[in-house]
Amino acid sequence: MKKAVIDTNVLISALLKQGSVPDLVIDDVKCGKLVPVVNPYLRNEYEKVLFRDKFHFDTVRVSGLLEIIDKAACVCRERREGRKLNDPKDQEIYELYLAAKELYGATLITGNMKHYPEEEGIVSPRGYLEEKDEF
Repeated sequence: MKKAVIDTNVLISALLKQGSVPDLVIDDVKCGKLVPVVNPYLRNEYEKVLFRDKFHFDTVRVSGLLEIIDKAACVCRERREGRKLNDPKDQEIYELYLAAKELYGATLITGNMKHYPEEEGIVSPRGYLEEKDEF
């Protein structure tokens, strides 16, 4: 099974529009085709961000998504240092990705490609689906 660190913005986009490309990524998590790799920082960020009032997401829907992620997730407590990024939050996710890539062959799926270095293994939601030959 493919493993990936899923950036928070992918979850936001999936919740904003059902049937969207990010939502198709989450569908792969739901059906067991994609295992999300998380650490305590990222899991906490998911919860903190998705429950923000500004999004007006249905709390039952958010809780359901987080429950799916919790059941499917591979927890990785390791980090690997890499290039220094501008945003400390992106740095946390990037360092988790580097460890997950080394340990599990994981990718990083993000809707904010410009926040990360251009390197193999960092893909957009569309790029993830194209790699699977399903889009």
